[in-house]
Amino acid sequence: MKLINETKIFNISTTGLDAKYNDSGEASLRLCVNFTNKISQSLIELRFLNVAELRCKTINFYEAYHTKYEIVPEPKGGSKHISGFYRICDSVYLEEVKGLYDPRNDLGLNHYLVTGGDGFCEVIASDYSVIPLSPSD
Repeated sequence: MKLINETKIFNISTTGLDAKYNDSGEASLRLCVNFTNKISQSLIELRFLNVAELRCKTINFYEAYHTKYEIVPEPKGGSKHISGFYRICDSVYLEEVKGLYDPRNDLGLNHYLVTGGDGFCEVIASDYSVIPLSPSD
């Protein structure tokens, strides 16, 4: 599977991953990240829209799939940044379920992968936003 980084501004740095889903088609993941321009950790929420599926697994993604993924390098000879937040660009699974969730291809679904230390989540959704949170949220 080929993984494309969704961000270059932070790396996921957490072993805690808090997932929330509602039946109106939204899902959110709260996690700690290290922003590239900060020393301390920050709390963020990844908010996904038009969610078809949210799957969470309690296993380290990089250990379990160490021979089954490739992080696509940045264009023009860039590095393979390991952010922990990816879009799976050749998702066989997305192709299998797209007809069920989006038969007219109106939603533009993507297959996202969010890795934590001891688990990971896969999200089939059309889009997302990154929301910075304060420690009290």
